[in-house]
Amino acid sequence: MALFALSELLGLTGARASLALQDRLTEPDSRKYCISTDSRKLADSGETCYLGLKGEKFDGQAFAAKALDNGAALAIISHDMAKELETELKDRPYITVDDTRRAYQDLATMYRYRVNPIVIGITGSSGKTTTKELCGAIFASARRTHRSQANENNEIGVPKTILSMPEDCQVLIVEMGMRGLKQIDELARCARPDIGIITQIGTAHIELLGSRENIAIAKCELLTWLDEKTGPNGLKGVAILGDDDHLLRDTAARAFAGITEIWSPTALSATGVDTTGTSFNWHGHLGSYYARVHGKHLLQDVFCAIQAASCAGLTDEEIRQGLINFKPVEGRGNSLSFDHGPTIIDETYNANPDSMRCAVEAMLAGKHSRNVVVLARMAELGDWGDELHYDLGRWLADKSIDQIVAIGPQADLIADGLSARLSEKASSDRKISIHKTLDQDEAFDLLAGESGDTCLMIKGSHSTNLDRLVERLSATYRARSI
Repeated sequence: MALFALSELLGLTGARASLALQDRLTEPDSRKYCISTDSRKLADSGETCYLGLKGEKFDGQAFAAKALDNGAALAIISHDMAKELETELKDRPYITVDDTRRAYQDLATMYRYRVNPIVIGITGSSGKTTTKELCGAIFASARRTHRSQANENNEIGVPKTILSMPEDCQVLIVEMGMRGLKQIDELARCARPDIGIITQIGTAHIELLGSRENIAIAKCELLTWLDEKTGPNGLKGVAILGDDDHLLRDTAARAFAGITEIWSPTALSATGVDTTGTSFNWHGHLGSYYARVHGKHLLQDVFCAIQAASCAGLTDEEIRQGLINFKPVEGRGNSLSFDHGPTIIDETYNANPDSMRCAVEAMLAGKHSRNVVVLARMAELGDWGDELHYDLGRWLADKSIDQIVAIGPQADLIADGLSARLSEKASSDRKISIHKTLDQDEAFDLLAGESGDTCLMIKGSHSTNLDRLVERLSATYRARSI
């Protein structure tokens, strides 16, 4: 856990000591303080500095006095909050700063340079978490590695990740999410990455940003913090792009003029594919590699991870062995097989138009005799939602799927788009069974009897809770196997 001297805490932007703390400064303070943002959770040993953060539902600064009552040695709050809590905090030791969130991030940056690991920053419209976990598996095979946990990829989660890394960490992997312009900039300023990965740009968050051009600009904010010269850990900044999309390439080039590695269709060539994984060759590197992924979009994530490892100095054999340790992230393309049931490809974590298409392509790479796509709505598409759902359906008409099950509102537009496109292709011999269902119960009744060499790919935005459908179907197919 990161520890800080009192002098470092007082060096934060705008820091001022309370009168009670000033009395403590009359003598040298050799104590080290750990940072806690939860007034109920203080350090098991040593001294705790409670730092109050303002959240969506409450302002943690209001709990400063409670944290001190619970044993915190001192607290950090903003100047404005100190005025509101003047009576409550009278004669208590605390520090006021201009902005506690900025102070939290500045402490994380301070600790990042103290430990001085190689820092991998990862963002993108989709594939962030899978790429993070791929990097984690590869680097952990050869280096002491720390990475973002769960969804700690925002302005609070990123500094929390950094502050929780061990002092002997050699590689720090930080996922960075985004809801608007300048947010990736804030996270990258905190983490100061050596290697910046942008998996792809798509239409996720288009409701907030309005265009793919703005999405590209927002994602490439990551690259502006890369150092084109050799950094303190001996590594030059490297940008890695997981897509050869011209908009991403051009926007990245304006943000960063240093070393840039870009995915191309020839970078990795699959030599063997099944529902559990892919064997592939890596252009310019000897030997065969294997990863528990399937589909072009996941191979692009693999490219980002192995390219980062190579740029950081790992050998081909270390990368090859690290990939073997990778386990697919739940809800992001992991395959579930049953003795007397179909294969389920669980893609229920989230969905946008680009990841929907990628998931379908990945399913088709499995070469099953029958392919069924089960789709719910895609959220956060704003005024573009109806059109993007309908367009997805039209795109599906040219794919080798046998059945589509659309669940709930807006997903029915996918079915409508598919029907319309098939009608236009009246001369085609393609037959796709199309079902609109009102809810998961109706979809379950339709799918519970599936068996044989069939693949079900189930995908929708997180808010549609399709993971529940996966659980119900899995239990049914598993019981049939007993």
